[in-house]
Amino acid sequence: MNSQKKLLVHICCAPCLSGLSDYLKSLNFNRITGYFYNPNIHPYKEFKKRRHQVRESEKIFGFDEIIYSNEYPLREILQGMLEAENRCEFCFRTRFQKTAEKASELGHSHFSSTLLVSPYQDQELLMKTGNQVADEYSVEFLGEDMRRFYDLSREESKAHGMYCQGYCGCVFSEYERYSKRKLPLMIWRK
Repeated sequence: MNSQKKLLVHICCAPCLSGLSDYLKSLNFNRITGYFYNPNIHPYKEFKKRRHQVRESEKIFGFDEIIYSNEYPLREILQGMLEAENRCEFCFRTRFQKTAEKASELGHSHFSSTLLVSPYQDQELLMKTGNQVADEYSVEFLGEDMRRFYDLSREESKAHGMYCQGYCGCVFSEYERYSKRKLPLMIWRK
């Protein structure tokens, strides 16, 4: 068994990673790999913008490697969100499972996510979901409240001229952001 500490970081977007990358590098992992996997982002044009910005910013982050998943199973993601008790938990779990699976496949000991930087995400739910997924895949979840890096992320992304999105990513968060109305969890179900 490999005793080296290796981290696979789920990347939701370049701005969130911009203020977090130096901290992650200070944690003395032997290898840090980024992983862009975000099939929840809607519309597809937005998905491509976010993926492109991560690619354009790779040198800023200084990771050993960044892996890009081009999977975009729109039907499955929307169906899962519609059927889930909590669409955010479904979204976190979907991305964390794929990240933990990839970490295990690559021989990485840990996984984490830039979602932990956002003050708009449910930190308790992120931690709970990350720890559950870690147990399922026998990798450790580097789960800590990283919101202290949010302001730095905004400063760094602005300094580097990064594209910054105005909503979390899913069609529901897009609607809530631009309509200024919060949707009840059950509104989309029959």
